[in-house]
Amino acid sequence: MASIQVRKRTNCLLIDFYFKGHRCREQTALEDTAANRKRVQKVIDHIESDIASSTFDYRKYFPSSKNVAKFDELNGTFAVNPVAANVVQAVTAPAASGDTPLFRDFAETWFTEKEVEWRKSHRISTRADLDRLLKPQFGDKVVSQITKADVLTFRAALAKVTARGKESTLSARRINKIMGPLRQILCEAADRFDLRVS
Repeated sequence: MASIQVRKRTNCLLIDFYFKGHRCREQTALEDTAANRKRVQKVIDHIESDIASSTFDYRKYFPSSKNVAKFDELNGTFAVNPVAANVVQAVTAPAASGDTPLFRDFAETWFTEKEVEWRKSHRISTRADLDRLLKPQFGDKVVSQITKADVLTFRAALAKVTARGKESTLSARRINKIMGPLRQILCEAADRFDLRVS
């Protein structure tokens, strides 16, 4: 069973749980307050539910954790660029069952729910990519209508962008870092709104 701990040195909350027989401790950027404990408990509830149903994806919850590589190895996952490889499979364009939100609205919901898990630097960089790149590109689209072709077109466009302060284009690592949140947002939308994913 997962629990909330406090790292004394920083007074920040930790999520302490077991996954595949390994003890996992992931620090949040949230200080130890009653309100923050409530927020972390919601995340813990989702983690426990996913572990119980065998759908827990460590990378989805803790994308910058050192433990991601360990569990990729345990699962036999050795993709060189796992984000790039998976993002094109994240969505298709079926009709949604019921009303689904615009990408910009759902992206905000996703960010609010996920930021509790991230360090401050990751939160800032993800916020910047969301505001400068993802929302301008996909913001006005309903999440159920974003297609593989849309994602591939966006990725191809990123490959032509010149890196800030350089004459070269964005590196594959940088492109994957931008595509990661997009994949997570679309996968989460697929789960919540019963959209079909390939």
